[in-house]
Amino acid sequence: MTQPQSQLQPQPQSQPPLFQVQQWIRSFPDPTLHSFSAINTAFAQEYMYWAKPLSESVLKEMVDHSLCFGLYKYNIPKPNGIGTTMSPSNFSPNSSSTPNTNTNTNTTNLTQIGLARIITDNTTFAYLTDVYILPEHQGAGLGSWLLQCVTEWVDSRGDSFRRFMLVTVGERAEGYYRRVMGAEVQGRKGEVFVMAKKGRGGSV
Repeated sequence: MTQPQSQLQPQPQSQPPLFQVQQWIRSFPDPTLHSFSAINTAFAQEYMYWAKPLSESVLKEMVDHSLCFGLYKYNIPKPNGIGTTMSPSNFSPNSSSTPNTNTNTNTTNLTQIGLARIITDNTTFAYLTDVYILPEHQGAGLGSWLLQCVTEWVDSRGDSFRRFMLVTVGERAEGYYRRVMGAEVQGRKGEVFVMAKKGRGGSV
């Protein structure tokens, strides 16, 4: 039987230097939790055609200088030493994604299954890239839920925030980002779409 989430006893983690850490239960931008091996394994797959594996030092620099939303599967240890798995799909994707600044988490029980990375100055501009959910965890609404968490971060920026952007391929992906994030097409070349969402500080 899966242990209720309210009974989980997380362990303290340090704050990242560049961004405030917030926790959306299944997704939170704490760079200390990311698994470089898991990310590199995903980067090597055909479904991440735009990426390739990086050295650990380069990958660490990438993560440290980005706002990365990680998606994790929680493996719950039982008193008898036998672990059970709390898959993110056990939770409803329609549940509240209100951020929780209490980021205490037992990282040894986490398995990274997804990522969404934002390149940003944290004030005026943000660019979304490297979005993925492992294939075995797709189809449960986790991708939409992850992007909704990203959208909440984007929408919470102040009056100086001008623009959020991304690049995607194919009309299906274009429609998906438009529906889930409210992004609009700014340009197209073949099957490549440049999309954006204007912030409160944007004039055009």
